[in-house]
Amino acid sequence: MKTKIIIGLILLLPVFGFSQGEWNQWYFGKYLSLDFNSGSPVQISNNAMLAIGGTISISDSLGNILFYSDGHYVWDKTNNITPNGSGLFGFWVAEQSVFCAKNIVNDSTYYLFTVGNGGSSPPHNGLHYSVFDMNLNNGLGDISPGMKNIPVPDADSAFNLLYGTRHLNNRDVWVVVKQHPVMSSTWPYMSFLLTANGFNANPVISPSYLGRNGLASNERSGVIWRVTM
Repeated sequence: MKTKIIIGLILLLPVFGFSQGEWNQWYFGKYLSLDFNSGSPVQISNNAMLAIGGTISISDSLGNILFYSDGHYVWDKTNNITPNGSGLFGFWVAEQSVFCAKNIVNDSTYYLFTVGNGGSSPPHNGLHYSVFDMNLNNGLGDISPGMKNIPVPDADSAFNLLYGTRHLNNRDVWVVVKQHPVMSSTWPYMSFLLTANGFNANPVISPSYLGRNGLASNERSGVIWRVTM
């Protein structure tokens, strides 16, 4: 019995040894922000963003905010737009125009994925990504030079909807959009994998026959199970 208890405590040490605060700060809506570091949501007033659609807000492991974005701008923790943090190709009123994933082999860099709106002109349609480096801008972070709005050719007609989920291996990340090719009856899901080797621009293609009128609830409920492999 004592042996089982000791083994159990050893297995729990990694859980107790590392904070899990990366998602403890929520920045969204009309200058709204919530702090979950106490265990319960506390409204705070340090959000410079006016957002109608989906947003992202990233904190460190202790729950301290690092940066946040509406898919068009990136703000640092001092609530200023970073020097290279404007003009991203996410459409700020899209249902979800931006998604963020940490670089698996470099804790100081993040991938920012964006999609535009169906009514936008190219190149604002399609999936793009930028690399955000916390070592830039005197430690406040900024988008790396030459690593902004990089197009993903196989998702050039994606718009409005952008999702991400953890791979079944609990390490890699799937980034999922939906293509909307002109004059086609199939609008497939395109799933891209982010691994320790970087972003793989060759998608896993999942055919779909949902038309434009089925973009909302049907697609939100059906996208995740397709890519948890």
